[in-house]
Amino acid sequence: MEIFVYEVITPALAASVVQELSKSASKSVTVRVNSPGGDVMAGISIANAIKSFTGKIVVQIEGMCASAATLFCCVAKTNCAENAMLMIHNPLFASSWSTSDTLRKSADVLDKISVVMIDMYCAKTRQPAEFIKKMLAEGETWFSAMEAKTFGLVDTIVPKINVATNYGALKIPQRFLPRNEILLRSFVNEHEILKSLDELISIKNRALELWVLIPEIHKTYPTAKAFADFCLKTAPSFDSHPAAKSDFDSVKNRALALWARSPDLHKTYPTAKAFAKRCQVTAQMF
Repeated sequence: MEIFVYEVITPALAASVVQELSKSASKSVTVRVNSPGGDVMAGISIANAIKSFTGKIVVQIEGMCASAATLFCCVAKTNCAENAMLMIHNPLFASSWSTSDTLRKSADVLDKISVVMIDMYCAKTRQPAEFIKKMLAEGETWFSAMEAKTFGLVDTIVPKINVATNYGALKIPQRFLPRNEILLRSFVNEHEILKSLDELISIKNRALELWVLIPEIHKTYPTAKAFADFCLKTAPSFDSHPAAKSDFDSVKNRALALWARSPDLHKTYPTAKAFAKRCQVTAQMF
């Protein structure tokens, strides 16, 4: 049986999901998620229903899994499409029609809800509470599928599900739109060679894999994120190299470009050819 959470999370949706689960105690259930989040308490109620479900249940992230929707990941085995995105942040207070006293009381309530969310994230990821608290306090934190798995929020990455990337009637919350528009403008201006967000994520994921497979890179880039960020910045010059006639040649050309732009790599690989050869060998593992 499949239950779709392909919309903003509301109390009405929570009631519907809980009722469906109560009728399916003896069945195997997949909760398919493509949601920007919504009402945090409604999200917690769905998460509690998933956690208490007596049958076999799996959460499957197929597009966006943001805000309250990520709480589902904390209570069940979670599969994530390789091209999906996740986002966590502190709970928000939506209403602006409030007195100062009401706002102070609301802030206290938000702090208590934040503690509940931190506990749930810690239980799933095994990350320290202070680390999670700091991450939420810094605002929105977005994860690719690989980053979410490394973080501990998802358990398995599965091949992308093309049909799931169609949002259909899903409306993205207004708070996401300005930031997304800025990112898209920057994407078009700085990465014209890249034709889709999937390609951008693919470059980042390949960089993360490369960082894991070649320990020598750690001397120049102490974290996988730092190396991935560098590769993203230089991505246009990689793919626009005139000599890139095949995938294998492209790997070589990317390595040459990377070596030329990163003098610190010269300590480990004295020549560009040596670094290119190592990258070509590693690329065959992808």
